[in-house]
Amino acid sequence: MSDIAISREGLDIGGVLRTTIEITRRNIGPMLLLAAVFGSLPVLVIDLAATLAHVSAQSVNLLARLVSFLSGMVLQGALIHLTLAHLDGRGATWNESIAAGLKTFRGLFGISFIAGAGVFLGFILLIAPGVMLGVMWCVAGPVLVAERRGLSPAFTRSAALTRGHRWKIFALLLIYWFSVALILLVASFGLGVLIGVFADTGSAALVGAALGALVMGLLNGPIFAVLYTELRRLKEGATQIAAVFD
Repeated sequence: MSDIAISREGLDIGGVLRTTIEITRRNIGPMLLLAAVFGSLPVLVIDLAATLAHVSAQSVNLLARLVSFLSGMVLQGALIHLTLAHLDGRGATWNESIAAGLKTFRGLFGISFIAGAGVFLGFILLIAPGVMLGVMWCVAGPVLVAERRGLSPAFTRSAALTRGHRWKIFALLLIYWFSVALILLVASFGLGVLIGVFADTGSAALVGAALGALVMGLLNGPIFAVLYTELRRLKEGATQIAAVFD
């Protein structure tokens, strides 16, 4: 197993955050490269092509969002695999992580679509059901990647793993998303000042979109993989992550 320790006495919010940060620090090179290729690059290519073709940004916005979402599924699978490999003390190569992302693309797409629709409907009816579903299904992605389960079993497994820990998971996700928003705000402000001095507004928007895709892509996968691993250890005393490495 990895030498990064995770608490086994209860869901330790600070421990999950520290572990996520430490894993990201130790794998910052491959994670940044994955996030750049599958997070920022699609946005940059589409926006640059639209600029060169003199097409308005509004007309390609939907296409850029769709491509970014689809490539983000590959990125999420790759980052989850890389994180689980590190936690299991095995390590993972660039090729293995991309292969895992491509292999789980359809499943993660299905999970994102179903979970997004469920949470959205929950928020329309009342805010609480949307929050509850989001927390209950938050580790369905890592379950699918690690245990090679189908869509329905992944949701069921996620609900079982999060049961008894959902208030803490809710608090963890609040802290996490607030931190992500703060990072994006500070980075965007600093970058915006620099670009405002040396470039035009179009370039600022282009780089800003790429930066947002990079940060969101980099931060979205690892924390849920760490949370999944911790929940498995708390529930089952699991010492191996598993099927994904068989």
